[in-house]
Amino acid sequence: MQEDQGTQGAGGSPLSARSPSRARKHAATAARLLAGALFWCALGALCFAGFGIGRLQCGGDVRGCFRHPLHAFGPGPTEDNAAPLRVSQALAVSGEASFSTVQQKCASAVDAIPRVALLFLTRGALWHEALWREWFAHAAGLVPADVIRAGNCSSQIFSTMAAWCSVKEPIGNAIGAQHLFSVYVHTQPGFIGFPVGSLFFGTELPVHVKATWGGFDLVDATKELLRAALTDERNKKLMLVSESCIPLYPPTLIYQQLMSEPKSRINACPHRHMMPWRWHPRMARGEQVRITPRLWRKTSQWFAIERGLARIIADDTAVADLFRETCVEVEMDEELDRKFECYSDEHYMPVLLAYAGKQEETDCTGLIMNVDWEEGGPHPISYHPDNVTEATMRQLRKPEQCDSAAALRLTKEMFVRAGAPASAGLCTEESPWSNRLLAPSCPLFARKFSDATADAVFQLLTDCRARLDIAACRQSPDERVLPL
Repeated sequence: MQEDQGTQGAGGSPLSARSPSRARKHAATAARLLAGALFWCALGALCFAGFGIGRLQCGGDVRGCFRHPLHAFGPGPTEDNAAPLRVSQALAVSGEASFSTVQQKCASAVDAIPRVALLFLTRGALWHEALWREWFAHAAGLVPADVIRAGNCSSQIFSTMAAWCSVKEPIGNAIGAQHLFSVYVHTQPGFIGFPVGSLFFGTELPVHVKATWGGFDLVDATKELLRAALTDERNKKLMLVSESCIPLYPPTLIYQQLMSEPKSRINACPHRHMMPWRWHPRMARGEQVRITPRLWRKTSQWFAIERGLARIIADDTAVADLFRETCVEVEMDEELDRKFECYSDEHYMPVLLAYAGKQEETDCTGLIMNVDWEEGGPHPISYHPDNVTEATMRQLRKPEQCDSAAALRLTKEMFVRAGAPASAGLCTEESPWSNRLLAPSCPLFARKFSDATADAVFQLLTDCRARLDIAACRQSPDERVLPL
């Protein structure tokens, strides 16, 4: 009975009753349908393979020429490392995962541009996402003039960038439209991730360390960020920031400033404020490593370091194990007969670099952030919406010692827009920028600007009338003004 039903057509008559010509027509139709199905299956497989190849060629970013960390983390998806797969699937669903030839060619064209890796150490949401979007937009399509010079101003550089890296190419994400910064975000366990459409969607590390204030797990989380950024050879400077940080300058100035500094912004030098009471005698009795008072150091948790120092920190286990055991907070230490407190995020990295003999490669200042410690205590002052004024922003730049106006003017001459004709002097003159724009003591970012300040900060820093020149500003809500 089942066989009879299986050989009947839609009208109920047996196929054997049909004419031979009609049967041949149906057979031909079935063959065409089968061929079409095979064609689309093959095309789908090629597209899937092309997507994977494209992610590798573009460094893993599905939104342009931004090199993305997710390709670097381990083998195929499991219960523990499925985050990258979920991100890729979400991007495919959102329609942003089509690795066009344009994006791949752009990635190849700008591959010679060294990058600054922005490492976000955050609890979860990035409060100032709207500002960061306009900040990255400020750098859209810009290329350091020195990179053009380094390529001997070859016509191939200009033609390739003109053809493939124009900002006219629709890239929905402001990070993907610029070629100066890479972005990596570490969030706490339990954070659901950034939604599709977020500026930071897909930038999260799949590893989540439960970091606590003052604990060594803060260092562990920072090390994860460093390891992620080190997978991209283009990342030459690596800078740690948080969700409460805001930039004090446009991306072009911060990029050029960090790239021109010969030393890292971290303090591994001896100084008066190293808090020697946080050193414990047990540190000098370690089995693998011995840290004596002569090697004790202190620096800010926030840094901007060159790649070589980042590798030392990322790879170290011996000094890390010693700090994990001895740099703790104890109500009553029997050996010292007093309360003992030690915070690894301020001491581990500078001590490690001093132990490795690298203190001369640090700037002995370690200032990347401007914070207000006037009230004392373990935390700096948090800003409120009423504090967000043009005067506050200018004061945070330390105008008494940092010539911000001159640095901003000079920065505008240091970049060219990809695809734009070169100026007459670009390829005939030597680089006039042999010196740094600002001193290492000039902060580039400020904190702590809480989530309550997000709207006020965005309105101020994107208002052209304020003339702060930090992000892409707006003369009106619908009109964005870009540099150059």
